[in-house]
Amino acid sequence: MNDTAWSNNDICDHILNTNFPPLNKSNHFHALNKCVERIKPDINNVLDLGCCKAEFSDAFPDIDYCGADLSHIIENVSKKLRPDNKYINLNADMDSLSILYDFDLIVMNSFLSEMKNPLKTLHSVLTYSKKYVIIHRQDIVNHPTRLETYKTYGGLETVNSLINTEDFNHITKSNRFHVVMVLDSYEDSQTKKTILLSK
Repeated sequence: MNDTAWSNNDICDHILNTNFPPLNKSNHFHALNKCVERIKPDINNVLDLGCCKAEFSDAFPDIDYCGADLSHIIENVSKKLRPDNKYINLNADMDSLSILYDFDLIVMNSFLSEMKNPLKTLHSVLTYSKKYVIIHRQDIVNHPTRLETYKTYGGLETVNSLINTEDFNHITKSNRFHVVMVLDSYEDSQTKKTILLSK
């Protein structure tokens, strides 16, 4: 699959027309919140990779926030919903991720899971992250790393990555990160994980 739903400009209208609960009222917020609260005294700013609606900024208003996403998502979703935030146009598949070094915390909320090359993306993110990384809602599995397809906003087809545990641990260690916390993102899911990494 060359293009995913996220490269389709039509996805922006579909995102704006959904009525999911806000992040801090969602059934997966508990795990994310637990990770953030663990490190909050030690961070000043956050980069929300794949920010989309930029709801992290509402959930944690006391952390200096910057969202990053594809340019059409930033312009047609993020800035429309939360125009006062700071944003960076970023394509993680093509652009340098060196900007990540400017932030204490990198958050990937259902972002790594949407990458066509999740191991490459994870390696790049950890290469340039200097302190903490939170990976939220990512399938970590015992079988080989692979992609599945599913339909997202508006029924548009995209990918969901399932990352092998050993692959994940190898990339983490090779970038000198260690796992601080691993939580179930949802109470009823055994593979979707929320992971706090520290350098």
